[in-house]
Amino acid sequence: MLTELDAINEMLSGAGLAPVASLDVQHPAVKQAQLRLDKVSLSVQSKGAWYNTSVVTLVPDVNTGNMLVPQNAVYINPVGVHGRRYTERGRKVYDLQERTFNIPISLKCKIVERLAFELLPIQARDYIVARAVYEFFVSRGGMQPKLNEFKEQMYNAQVEYRKEDARHSEWKHGTHRRHGPRNVNRHDQWD
Repeated sequence: MLTELDAINEMLSGAGLAPVASLDVQHPAVKQAQLRLDKVSLSVQSKGAWYNTSVVTLVPDVNTGNMLVPQNAVYINPVGVHGRRYTERGRKVYDLQERTFNIPISLKCKIVERLAFELLPIQARDYIVARAVYEFFVSRGGMQPKLNEFKEQMYNAQVEYRKEDARHSEWKHGTHRRHGPRNVNRHDQWD
């Protein structure tokens, strides 16, 4: 299983730096790699995918009427609210029309959660790592021919990630075809 330490070492190795035995190392390049991996992970996960998107019912606190947003939520979207407009402010749901945090009803919400790296499915980890390796290499002044190699690895991982997301989306919506979709993107097809 690809761990966060493995990902950081892959990034360091790609940039021509020595691997580390622990993430507790106080080396600037390790900290930069961790920040880059975190940034890429947030960017990928915040779009929502099969593994981190769900519909849940949020319930207001009986004493305050405030509705708390889960700590790991990066996006919420109330569904079926018919003309009402809600948003997130300070980890609470806010009613934009009434201009209040006091929400008198339960809300069904689509929530995109940010998961720890080790909890991500392999396709997500592979794509995040490939993109982080590429971005880290670029940020450190990386040049050809490695630049193209890392870009190609990132692209291939992204294709696999999107295929898996499309596959899960089809199962969820009951549109799965026996041999899978054709033309998941313009460059690749399923067998």
